Amino acid sequence: MAASEEEKPPLLVVAMDFGTTFSGYAFATLDDYKTNPLSISTYTWATGSQTGMSLKTPTCILFDSDENFVAFGKDAEDKYTELAHENKHKGWHYFRRFKMDLYKTGPQEMPRDLKIKDDQGRSMSAMIVFAESIKFLKNHMMGVWAKRDMQKVFKTDEIQWVLTVPAIWSDAAKQFMRESAIKGGIRNTQLILALEPEAASIYCKYIPNELTVTDGQTTIDALSPGTKYLILDAGGEFPL
Repeated sequence: MAASEEEKPPLLVVAMDFGTTFSGYAFATLDDYKTNPLSISTYTWATGSQTGMSLKTPTCILFDSDENFVAFGKDAEDKYTELAHENKHKGWHYFRRFKMDLYKTGPQEMPRDLKIKDDQGRSMSAMIVFAESIKFLKNHMMGVWAKRDMQKVFKTDEIQWVLTVPAIWSDAAKQFMRESAIKGGIRNTQLILALEPEAASIYCKYIPNELTVTDGQTTIDALSPGTKYLILDAGGEFPL
């Protein structure tokens, strides 16, 4: 492959926020970014049995008794609730708030056969749980794009996937997450792991800070060099 081809920027960037409590994704094309770096698209999720819409869906995943993937997000919540009401949930695997199980393992090398417990206290492969979660978000995004723009189909090597991870995670946990994403169908060469606070800080560089109108022309200035700002992560298990 020629050097110029290797340096060719991706035509589509998809960022997945795999959160402790909620998960979602956003994406932008190269053309959109060149026009406006903040031209970012997100998906609005239905909140299942409840009325309303949300930019994220609960980080919950459901497998049947044979460990086959059934549903993710609010659909998983609703399906498991339905099974429980009918007393048919025994043996099914329902996971929620499982992301930080990787942090709880400590800084040591993380075994690939790591098990995590479901809502009923039954164990299942952590790699499968994480991989199927990422696979769902990936496939969901591609389905949304196909409906949005039938004229533009991106090749696998034209898409850059970005997966955010906590800065406090060990290198072993980050590597485990990378391998889970690969198992979920994302190529290693197309995957970037981004630290959550760093991603938020980079975004702050593009937030409009001042708007001026002169002779009918609108100018939007972002944060100037040396500006001090504070980033607060108010999600996960730390409500204010």
